Amino acid sequence: MHPFRQARVSLAIRYFLLSVGTLVVISLVIVLIFNAGELREIDGQLLRQAAWLSEFAVNLHSDHELYEELYEISVAAHEPSGAIVYDSAGTIRLRHGILIRVDVPGGMVRSQPRSVPFTFSSADLGQLRAVAVSMPQPPGGMALLVSSMAGHRSGMERLILTLVLAGLAAAVMAAVLGWHFSGAALRPAQDAYKRMQEFLANASHELRTPLSAIVGEAEVTLRRPRDADEYRQSMQFCATYAQHMVRVVEAVLEISRADIGMPIPDAAVDLGDIAKREVESLARRFPDGPAVTCRVAPDALVRGDTDLLASVVRNLLENAVEHTPPTGEVTVTVSAVPGAGGVQLTVADNGEGIAPEHLPHIFERFYRADRPRSRSRGGIGLGLAIVEATVEAHGGSIDVESRPGVGSVFTVTFGDVPPQR
Repeated sequence: MHPFRQARVSLAIRYFLLSVGTLVVISLVIVLIFNAGELREIDGQLLRQAAWLSEFAVNLHSDHELYEELYEISVAAHEPSGAIVYDSAGTIRLRHGILIRVDVPGGMVRSQPRSVPFTFSSADLGQLRAVAVSMPQPPGGMALLVSSMAGHRSGMERLILTLVLAGLAAAVMAAVLGWHFSGAALRPAQDAYKRMQEFLANASHELRTPLSAIVGEAEVTLRRPRDADEYRQSMQFCATYAQHMVRVVEAVLEISRADIGMPIPDAAVDLGDIAKREVESLARRFPDGPAVTCRVAPDALVRGDTDLLASVVRNLLENAVEHTPPTGEVTVTVSAVPGAGGVQLTVADNGEGIAPEHLPHIFERFYRADRPRSRSRGGIGLGLAIVEATVEAHGGSIDVESRPGVGSVFTVTFGDVPPQR
């Protein structure tokens, strides 16, 4: 199984188990709360009945009056109820309600604390909630008041069934959501892993080509003795490819620095000064290149790292010069963002431009469009990727507009830098 699929299955299972465990705990709490509430209601009813019966029995004159009182108690009860009245010897004196045909030994009733609800089972009626109460007449008498728990049991069964059905539906939903969320959580890592694989494959290819050229040149040169000029040409060939390898390694290190999110210094840097220095350096390095014009606003301050911001300007300039003929023109402008604060860097050229199908991909690593008219010096396809990563690390954004045969305009925008106190 693919590692990411295995990780997704593992995350989905954990999410499912966590969700089901949470549902089980919540369901148990609901059942316990419902059970306690129902028992509290039944016990309250029994205790009210017991208090009522005790008060009535003080002036009791006959069993008929007692029976009528028990009837009134049963009518007011929410659940089927009943009672047994015992004399001082524990003999059943009177039965009422659901206990008419049920024998409850007087000894069991006498052993129970008075006015404290308890539960017992009957073969005919199932579980009953009961309370024992002392009867003032005759002295030493007692009564057992009971309430059926059939309604309570039925309510509990309905609640449990509802929770089970809802739990099953929630479990299915948790499984679906777990699979979806685990996929969403792993997608960035999977995309990053895929980009890393592509990055490593491309970097390996970029290094393998010059290495193979250097090894092949050296092997051919060493097959027979040669004069000084031939050795010099061979060394120049190897040096050219070695320099290409150095550029690849430096670009990879710069991209890696952006990827790991190295901290950016919080220092005010004049982007205009950087642009002027890079334009001057470019003119010395490419004296036969297109004309480069630099327009800089004063105090164009950006917070960040001087060297990294210089690499942004340098890469954009080199990219523009590479795709502009010697008779063309490149314009570098550093200005304030109109109405919004901040600083804007614009590098425009009137070179070959970028075809629409290539425009969405130019910031991808190692992406190089097929440019038959380009005066390419063997770029490695990382310059614009480095620019985008560096700009984003500084909290900025980069946009590009281009038309084939007309030229390109790269615009980098940085946020406003508040004045220092």
